[in-house]
Amino acid sequence: ASMTAEPSKESDSTPEPSLEATPAPTPVDCNADPERREELIMELLEGLSDDIDDPSTPAGQAADFIINGDPAMVDPCKDPTAVVNRFALSTLYYSTGGEQWRNNDGWLGEDDACDWFGVVCDGDNIVELNLERNNLVGDLPSEIKALEEMRDLKLFRNSLEGTLFTEIGELSNLRTLDLEQNGFTG
Repeated sequence: ASMTAEPSKESDSTPEPSLEATPAPTPVDCNADPERREELIMELLEGLSDDIDDPSTPAGQAADFIINGDPAMVDPCKDPTAVVNRFALSTLYYSTGGEQWRNNDGWLGEDDACDWFGVVCDGDNIVELNLERNNLVGDLPSEIKALEEMRDLKLFRNSLEGTLFTEIGELSNLRTLDLEQNGFTG
């Protein structure tokens, strides 16, 4: 007696490969939990300044602004570069009397920091800060060292004073540093 095998039905039961794309994971919204957001922002900023916990300092005021007052409410998970940029620039603002500048359009507002007066960006990186003749009064804060891609820092003819911080040398892309007609020492 011969046995004949039934034709295999395996090919009928194998699913066709799907061409549907798997959806990309949705980034976590770190702004949903205010305590977690503050913790993440402080982690981003702690290496940039020793003064972020002291609300009487420009860096402390800037950290408080980023956490509690910034109308842009930048999400530290989605855009850590924007958090650092806004911190460095708002520290400069608080350190040099930003409310009294001749032009402070956009500063500390909800717009991207790249749209603030005197700020020039290449993508997300701040590459130029031009606040010449703008009535900046006070110390140039070392926190601007966080703007690592800075190529041009133009603060000519203001009333900046104090000792120029040595970390300015850490801005390795800097090609123009115009601090003439200020009151720096050291």
